[in-house]
Order: sequence, then structure tokens, then C-alpha cells
Amino acid sequence: KWVELSTGVSKRQVWNCPGRIGKTRAIQNGYVWLLDKRPDSLSLYSAFGQQLADETGIAVRDMLRNHQGELRAELRQDRQQRKLFRTTEGGGLGVA
Repeated sequence: KWVELSTGVSKRQVWNCPGRIGKTRAIQNGYVWLLDKRPDSLSLYSAFGQQLADETGIAVRDMLRNHQGELRAELRQDRQQRKLFRTTEGGGLGVA
């Protein structure tokens, strides 16, 4: 599904998975992969609870920070909030 999202084949996706299968970690890693492949992509992540959404945004942002120089996506210095961060290429992630 991430490849379909990155190529524009599937612009909107809704995932519904059972609990305790590791979907939050998979989604976090998927957003990092997507921003590495397409630093200009802008996505919105929504979860059943605001705390989970915030934690996911923080985790993705921190992974991008911790691997700068290894990934194509670079974080903008002025847009690194936990609910919305942007890349220097215009992409990023918003959480709700």
C-alpha cells in the first residue's frame, strides 16, 4: 500500500486492522519510508485517540531527525511541531 501511495496510484487510504499486530510501528516506519522516497509528499495521519496520533507524529519526526544525512527528507527548522512538521521540499506529516 505504501508503494501505491508514493506513486499516486492510491491517494487516499483507510486501514482497519486488529489490535496488537504492530500496525502503529509499521505506520511510523511507512511514513519515514514515504518521506525518504518522496520528500515532497504531504500526509495526514488520524488515529482513534489524539495521544496515539501525537506519539506517531513525534516518532516519525524523531526518526527523520535521527537519520538526517542518511535520508533524502530534511526537516524544515521552522516547522517541527509534533502535530505538523514539514520537509524542506514541502512535504511533511500532520496528525489529528
